Amino acid sequence: MKVMNLYSLKVVLAGAFSVLLLSASSCEDSAKETDGNESAGGNLEKIQLISPSDGSEINLADVESVTFSWETLSGINAYKIKVSLSEDMSSSQELNAVKTPYACQVEDLDSKLGNLGVKLGATAKVYWTVIAWGSEDKYAKDVRSLKVTRLPEENQEPYEKRIADPITVKVAVLYEDPIVPGTDKYMHQVCRVGGNGNAWYDPTEQVKKFEADLEEASHGVVQYEIVKEVRAERLFSYYSQTTSLKKKYFTIETMRDSVYANGTACPGIGSGVEYDYVGMLTYYGFDKMVDDGEISEVWVYNHPGCGMYESRLVGSGAFWLNSPGISTGAPCKELCTVMFCNYERTTDLALHSYGHRVESIMQQVYGRWRTINDANLPARKADLNNWELFSSYGKIYSKYEDGYSQVGVTHFPPNASNDYEYGNRSTYVYTYADSWFDYPNMKMENARRVNASEWGASQQGWMMYMFSHLPHFKGINSKNDDWHLNNWWYYIVDYNGAKKYERQLLNE
Repeated sequence: MKVMNLYSLKVVLAGAFSVLLLSASSCEDSAKETDGNESAGGNLEKIQLISPSDGSEINLADVESVTFSWETLSGINAYKIKVSLSEDMSSSQELNAVKTPYACQVEDLDSKLGNLGVKLGATAKVYWTVIAWGSEDKYAKDVRSLKVTRLPEENQEPYEKRIADPITVKVAVLYEDPIVPGTDKYMHQVCRVGGNGNAWYDPTEQVKKFEADLEEASHGVVQYEIVKEVRAERLFSYYSQTTSLKKKYFTIETMRDSVYANGTACPGIGSGVEYDYVGMLTYYGFDKMVDDGEISEVWVYNHPGCGMYESRLVGSGAFWLNSPGISTGAPCKELCTVMFCNYERTTDLALHSYGHRVESIMQQVYGRWRTINDANLPARKADLNNWELFSSYGKIYSKYEDGYSQVGVTHFPPNASNDYEYGNRSTYVYTYADSWFDYPNMKMENARRVNASEWGASQQGWMMYMFSHLPHFKGINSKNDDWHLNNWWYYIVDYNGAKKYERQLLNE
């Protein structure tokens, strides 16, 4: 065995000591690095991004979708993609993505960039990341950048050329306004409510204004054609306590001597009076006219205590139309809308009733209506469907943009705080109502400051204003997965026909 001399031993010990010092220094540096990462969240697991690669350039006009992909995490089944103009991901927009890869539609990403303030056609450096839905703080962010060019500003056809083709709607009108026995006058000329002496209105004159108002408000998209007018031979209001097999109907003498005599209060729904819709449609042959395609609506001009709903849908598959639909036992297979117009009141009330018809049908089209009140509002404006967005008046929409509004609904103009507040000139609000004339390419820019003067501070003015802003254009809306017609009036006047046309356009 070779024995090591003292000098060699010193060298070896010195080398070993140096190794120990280097190891200790390395451990210390590693500890410092670890401490630094922990303070920055580096100890958190990252969702590793795969594509698009960092620094990718994308022109949205050249692609149909942008595919985002990432490494999934164990136990996490839902994710969100965040996009922002800041690397720290502040003021971001979110895209829901259940799984990877996620093919984001160009329109969806373009809309999010617009919300971030990027102008149409502009190019911006955008940062993106993926977070675990509901567990964002448990994972560190892997952030990448993109150079994205938004879709160009669309060169739309002139407004007049975008308007949908007119739809002819055939109507039968029933005047439950017979001659009162012992007189040569119609019921509207004789009867009064509560003995207040106020004269009722001639329904044959009211129907002309009602028709003209709807045609004007729809921009000519709806053309009503009254194909039959009937003067009532009898009344179809009955006392609800009687059986359906033997209804006790009102008579003209009942109306004259009991219902509207000696200051008697006006009866109606909830006061023991109902209306026999099925009996009326059958008696006058309107049910057969509906199924034969001769008419699709019946307008009944009636007295205030007749027991009718403002609007009601009758036929196979009838749904809620501000009243329960009559499907079981309906005398017609095709859908028939029955409107009640009260000739005790002026025609603005008939438009009001029509407004509730619009609301019911659009809720049916979109499947929900959360902006009817503020109890079930989603947290984000982006989660509203287009009907919910349209109907958002200031009190609702201010949850998303304080002091702003969209169009509104029958009971609530943009600046209203309470039902029926049509004449509020003291409260102003900024409204995006004008944007709806560009549907479906709304930009939500240049909101105007308005009060009730905008619609003449009247119910008549408000209803015409609201109706005039309903989308009334050609084609189908492919933006943000809407896939409904750009002409909402089609659904309102012919629901089944509109749904059929919607399917046709989707197939094409």
